[in-house]
Amino acid sequence: MKVTNIETCLLGIDRPLLSIVRVYTDEGISGIGDCTVFSADIHECSCAVPLIVDSFKTKVIGQDPFNIEKICQSILFETFWARGGGPYINAAIGAIEIALWDIIGKKLKTPIYNLLGGRCREKVKVYANRWFGNCHKPKDYAKAATKVVEDGFRALKLDPFGTKFERINSYSFKMDDVVGTLNAVRDAVGNDVDILIEMHGKLGTQSAIRFCKEFEKFDPMFCEEPIAPGNVDAMVKVARNVDVPIAAGERLYSRFEFREYLEKGALDIVQPDTSLAGGILEVSKKIASMAETYFVPIAPHLMEGPVATAAAMQVDACTPNFLIQEFVPHGAGYTTTLPDLVINSYEMGYWKNKNGFVELSTKPGLGIELNEQVFRKYLLKRVPHR
Repeated sequence: MKVTNIETCLLGIDRPLLSIVRVYTDEGISGIGDCTVFSADIHECSCAVPLIVDSFKTKVIGQDPFNIEKICQSILFETFWARGGGPYINAAIGAIEIALWDIIGKKLKTPIYNLLGGRCREKVKVYANRWFGNCHKPKDYAKAATKVVEDGFRALKLDPFGTKFERINSYSFKMDDVVGTLNAVRDAVGNDVDILIEMHGKLGTQSAIRFCKEFEKFDPMFCEEPIAPGNVDAMVKVARNVDVPIAAGERLYSRFEFREYLEKGALDIVQPDTSLAGGILEVSKKIASMAETYFVPIAPHLMEGPVATAAAMQVDACTPNFLIQEFVPHGAGYTTTLPDLVINSYEMGYWKNKNGFVELSTKPGLGIELNEQVFRKYLLKRVPHR
């Protein structure tokens, strides 16, 4: 079997929302991956990554899709600049890698996780995100959090500093306002629901310590990105001065970037994004295995569409030190990102159980298929083939 073509597509309603990669073979089996780089500037990000995927074609077309390591190493080392990594490069590599695994699973008629050691669990614990976008006052957060619990979640994440991605200092927000929001949520959901506190790297080192110490009273599962990536020693200082688990990793894009954080004990939980950190193998058997040697669990980041969710679930299934999966179910006010794009999506599957867990698919490959009618409906642009 040989790869014959790679197609990169932008999907959306009035602007790009998702970047989907399709890899084709001479046996008629195709695979899919997601190279969306989610951000406030989604249009620019969505348009950039497909061009990078297109530039990698010559390293992939004509190759046996089973040779995933060979193909990814070729892209990394033979294109020179790709070795530096980063979100765009690794999202492009990750999408191709995920699509190749999808092909292999379909060829062998088995889920991807069976090719990586098999399942460590029958179902995956998830936490809800993107449920608080319209919340401004503590009572708004409390009402929305109550709905999340009614939807069956037993864990939820929120950013009590608001949804803007901006740098702040210890005086930008009054402590009483931030703590008041968390008090309202904890009172609304009770003590049996896990709260995860997102901080989006907005704080300086000392202000992060100040706020995280106040957060201890809420017994959070973790505080995420109290400071921005880039200074491991600063994260170590935060971790050593607070009594809450510190998590980060969505803006680290390979095992090489996670290494120092683990060696210095900067993180209690690592959060690689399967699509942005180079793919399923990089996250499940390289980053996660490296973290396991430091007794650090993984809680994979996820903010893309249903294809990325399916890839993350394969990682969650076969990773011994998996903790919990970020999850954005379609509907119920969580997101409007093309909910019917795939058949058998994990997002739609959640609503069948609504118990804080997602059942793993036993279907081959990623366990999903593109809904071709919906795909064509939302197709905005095809990146030209070379």
